[in-house]
Amino acid sequence: MIIKAALESDIDGILRFAGSKSLLQPVHCGTFLWICYLLAQNGVFVAADEGAIVGYAFAGSWDYFSQWPIFPFMVLCFPQLVFQGVAIRGCLKSFMYHQS
Repeated sequence: MIIKAALESDIDGILRFAGSKSLLQPVHCGTFLWICYLLAQNGVFVAADEGAIVGYAFAGSWDYFSQWPIFPFMVLCFPQLVFQGVAIRGCLKSFMYHQS
């Protein structure tokens, strides 16, 4: 398995993988144009195994992601979350989404 910055040629594989997991909803994220925008910002990364996309991560500016209500809502939930005994703090304008 390799992890790398995505290329334009990876878009179909990302969409195919995400569709197989029913993860990306066309109304607010995961569309071809959304991925193209983030790709142009160097904000798409993929995990590939024998040429097949088996995971991905998107990164972008808060100004970009905050236009969808789910992202600010999720950030508001962070102070209530604990991971391995450590509370999540200081994440007022941060959100990470990945799937593998």
